[in-house]
Amino acid sequence: GKSWIVMSLFVMTPVIIGSIYIDGIDISAVPLQILRSRLSVIPQDIIMFSGTIRENLDLENRYTDDQIWESLEMAQMKETVSTKLGGLYGRVLEGGVNISVGQRQLLCLARAILHQAAILVMDEATSSLDPTTEKTMLNAAEKAFANKTVISIAHRLSTLLSCDRILVLEGGKVVEDGSPSDLLSRSMGIFSTMLRASEGTQSSTI
Repeated sequence: GKSWIVMSLFVMTPVIIGSIYIDGIDISAVPLQILRSRLSVIPQDIIMFSGTIRENLDLENRYTDDQIWESLEMAQMKETVSTKLGGLYGRVLEGGVNISVGQRQLLCLARAILHQAAILVMDEATSSLDPTTEKTMLNAAEKAFANKTVISIAHRLSTLLSCDRILVLEGGKVVEDGSPSDLLSRSMGIFSTMLRASEGTQSSTI
């Protein structure tokens, strides 16, 4: 299922059958540190540690303040950090309990932008967000990663309608594969059926 996909991409579990290729390169042939340096994930539950905003974005102190502010601006968090969170050196409590869920998600997006990830995995990243924050995050991610790969794992199907390609998993297997318009054209298909059944979501929104 979805957890296996993420774990396999980050080589946290062995691929028993088949291979994973990125730009034609088998990831098993890429040194683990190099591979993971090009990947970023925004999970549903963000882990933040006690320290500063800056440390949570750039623990190894590899980037300048200007670069960090630029990534925050792209993630729509520059104003919030500067006016509400105490700037780059504002304190973060253990677990980020003094920062809202939406702000933590957007800070994680800023971190992915800062580290110039080639592939961004959004693992149920917007499932706990209100509609306004969700829209802000999706728009920011779409702009920041316009020329890169974004893998969105979601049960909230409306968040997938702007994707280029959708894979529907059932029992750990791909049962449907295609563009949103292609899958929605299959009136008895799994994706279109689930979308119609989703509360407050209509296929006409595409």
